[in-house]
Amino acid sequence: MACTRFGPILLPYLKRVRCLFVRNNSGMTMVELLVVLALIAVMGGLALPSVNSSAFNLSKATDELIANVRLSRGFATGRGAHYRMTINANSYTVQRLIDPDGDGVWSPDSSFPPQTVNLPATVHIVTGAVLEFDSRGLLSPLPPEPFVIQLNDAKTGRSKQVKVWASGQVYEV
Repeated sequence: MACTRFGPILLPYLKRVRCLFVRNNSGMTMVELLVVLALIAVMGGLALPSVNSSAFNLSKATDELIANVRLSRGFATGRGAHYRMTINANSYTVQRLIDPDGDGVWSPDSSFPPQTVNLPATVHIVTGAVLEFDSRGLLSPLPPEPFVIQLNDAKTGRSKQVKVWASGQVYEV
């Protein structure tokens, strides 16, 4: 069956070619459907970078805080030193501590510069805290209750809480 929808100009060239797509009036062919889906995918891919990424700021900041608390605890147990996290409203700092004379007073180690992590502009921490992990991975001094760190996102109005137990365990509430 020759395709006749291309008009009389192409008809001599198409007499030997069978129609790949027989069109009836009931819908679209599979190729047309695939072309439309491909165009939708391309337009969606172009629009994706313009999606507001600030909706992910709170989750990212919370996950990063939890990871850094766990990393500080891991460094303390693995390296046999104390590590301190000083948590402020817009950032937190991780420091390695040393006790050079063995008197139990730990001070910042100048050979390891403190690492400061700044939170996204819309995220802030409600209550600051100082967490110090000893070489056994425990908080020092041992608090009677777990520390609760609350992060708020001013743009979305959402908040998340992170609990740090005396044993050094940390999780999102």
